[in-house]
Amino acid sequence: MLNLNKFCSLFIGLILGVVCALPLSARDINVRGTVTNIEGEPLFRVSIYNAGTNKLIGSTNEDGKYLVKIDSEGELLFTSLGYEECKAAVRGELTVDVVLRHSAVALEEVVVSAKRITDNVIPEPTDIEVKGNYFHIRTRVKIPKELFSTNARMIIQPGVYNVTREQMIFLEPLVFDGKEYAITQERMYDYDSGQDPLSRYVQVKSSSSRKADLVGYSDSTYVENVNDDFRCDMMVSMENYNRVLYRDTFVIARGVVNPLRFLEYEIPGSAVKNENFFPQPEMQLRDTKGDVNLTFRVNKSDLNLADGDNREELNRLISRLHQVGILDIAIVKGYIRMCNDGWLQGWHERNGGNLTYRMKEEEVAECRPFFNAQPGEWVNMGVQADNLAGEYFITTGSGKFFRNVEPDPIHSIGIVEINDKGDSWRIVWGLEGGAKPTSEFPSHFMNHSVRKAATNGANRVIYHCHATNVIALTYILPLTDRDFSRALWQSATECPVVFPEGVGVCPWMVPGGADIAMATSELMKKYQAAIWAQHGLFVSGPDFDIAFGLAHTIEKSAEIYVKVLSMSGGLIRQTITDDDLRAIARDFGVTLNEEFLD
Repeated sequence: MLNLNKFCSLFIGLILGVVCALPLSARDINVRGTVTNIEGEPLFRVSIYNAGTNKLIGSTNEDGKYLVKIDSEGELLFTSLGYEECKAAVRGELTVDVVLRHSAVALEEVVVSAKRITDNVIPEPTDIEVKGNYFHIRTRVKIPKELFSTNARMIIQPGVYNVTREQMIFLEPLVFDGKEYAITQERMYDYDSGQDPLSRYVQVKSSSSRKADLVGYSDSTYVENVNDDFRCDMMVSMENYNRVLYRDTFVIARGVVNPLRFLEYEIPGSAVKNENFFPQPEMQLRDTKGDVNLTFRVNKSDLNLADGDNREELNRLISRLHQVGILDIAIVKGYIRMCNDGWLQGWHERNGGNLTYRMKEEEVAECRPFFNAQPGEWVNMGVQADNLAGEYFITTGSGKFFRNVEPDPIHSIGIVEINDKGDSWRIVWGLEGGAKPTSEFPSHFMNHSVRKAATNGANRVIYHCHATNVIALTYILPLTDRDFSRALWQSATECPVVFPEGVGVCPWMVPGGADIAMATSELMKKYQAAIWAQHGLFVSGPDFDIAFGLAHTIEKSAEIYVKVLSMSGGLIRQTITDDDLRAIARDFGVTLNEEFLD
């Protein structure tokens, strides 16, 4: 018995010693993440491999997201046609985001037989997904490198075939051109690619280092008779300049995705008689990206208005369309364009800057049909102007970004009405989601009043931007009207013509307050433009073109002055003299501010 116990102890010790001597293997973990291109766009159908085993373990969805299981110390390989391969070490991380860079492909020689091509071009099987009367096709096509040549074009043409009615509905094609083929095509069409009927679909592709590429495909089409029998075909053709090298057709889907499609199969013995298994009319949501939730009976297109939810959604949709209609009116389009122009100049970082426009009566009349049925509450501004009572203004929103005005105007800008006392505003259109007019609206309002009086009503635009070089000059020039006006006049010949009265300069003050509003309004009695030290530029004008042109001219002149000082170490050898400035004014028929001339 003692010997047996001793033997067991020795055996267990030996086993433990062997186990402890073995290397500890890393555990498998779930890794998720997002795959995008360098533009930040999510990439669909990116293939994800275990780099260690070269085994395909997943792919990205339409939002570029993925979830795979892999060794915690493993390495992921991301591949997609037209992008460089990317490896990413896991290192125990549960989230691995990847950015793929575009690749320039050099397509290889086509030296394969039709049989070999048939064996290698393999579209993945798929289903035809039905949403209402729309059929959605999503698949991938495996394309080997041998198929491509620098002098070849490959065309992949998917189509939904109605077997019942013998009708084909073609979807958008995929077209891949080899590099030399693409160059030759350009020359043949005299560099007018629009002559090529397939030009809008062409991608100039090359092979990566893998043996094959997976091309993702997604498209949809409307069909009238969803109860017919359908299949999805994929036709593949390859050609060079004078002949078709290869052509074939694959069936990648038969039938449609239907939760009760198992009833279509024959059941041996007897037919299905239990009514619990019969398809019943159901309500379904149409594919509206969540914007409008209207419900329809399955395979029906008539809308049941007796449904309270449908009535509510329709009223909301009509209200939404009503508001969007204003965006086609010329004055609103012009306003949005000026906002976008300022953003493109780089003058509106984050939510910096603001723009207001005093509307004409005929413009208000044109926009009025799109105003909210119930205007907002009156809000007192803390300032008052008799000559602006009853006016309407288009304004940017407080905390809103200029970069969002063009894609999302309803939330970024709005129209406000001024009350008959000239001291309060209320929103009549736009600024959705609880937004308010720009925090600088009181400053704009007071300066609109001043400029309206100074120009006999001609001035309608007030624009504030963070012009980079103008701000830079406020650190080195004396903060006087004379010094800034002379520096700008002498830096660009058109300046004395564009703003012959000069520019005003306001020392640094807290933005959005009454002090800066009052100080600026005093300057705007004499000038079209005022410079806010260490802050930006404040300009006015009769319309968007004149106001934006004024800001652009001042900033361009400031940029020239900054560059001259940078290049010369602060020494200016020659400039436009005062006599030259007077000659410009005489020839262009403008009156210069003589206080700023020697």
